[in-house]
Amino acid sequence: MDHVVNEEKLQLLILVYNTRDLEDPDTIIWRPIYLIKEKGKIDFQIREHKLKWFEFSMLRKMVTENGFEILAVYSGPQKEKFLEEQHDTMWFVTKNS
Repeated sequence: MDHVVNEEKLQLLILVYNTRDLEDPDTIIWRPIYLIKEKGKIDFQIREHKLKWFEFSMLRKMVTENGFEILAVYSGPQKEKFLEEQHDTMWFVTKNS
């Protein structure tokens, strides 16, 4: 279970199932399953998203080569400084040069 919303008019449950792409091991297939109850009606949705895994140096190069200036790199929404040897997630703050 990834996320739950339980409000008076909306109830939402998100379950997530991840696998690696068999053709590309650097790609993760993220499959969220949504169970939604809104205004008495129930909806069920399954989605699929391919997420590419990048090394920090490769992603930094792609960002700068495409006209962006990197202002900061964080490890997540808490704005902790990204350290390549310690973190798996990176959030780039950029501006168009």
